[in-house]
Amino acid sequence: MKIKKKQQIVKKWFFELQKLICKNIEELEKTYGSNKKFKKNKWKYGEFRIIKGEVIEKGGVAFSNV
Repeated sequence: MKIKKKQQIVKKWFFELQKLICKNIEELEKTYGSNKKFKKNKWKYGEFRIIKGEVIEKGGVAFSNV
């Protein structure tokens, strides 16, 4: 398998992991009566998400593809 293909696979895997982590934290917030959601922010190397919740007072999940 060529390196570019491997890079695409790894990038997709980490992006999906970021989504899964955020989804589970949002579900945890919901379980405890909060409807707080992550706010997505994109930059040239990836995406970071920030939450200001009740369970997680302030948290972030970042992905950078450099």
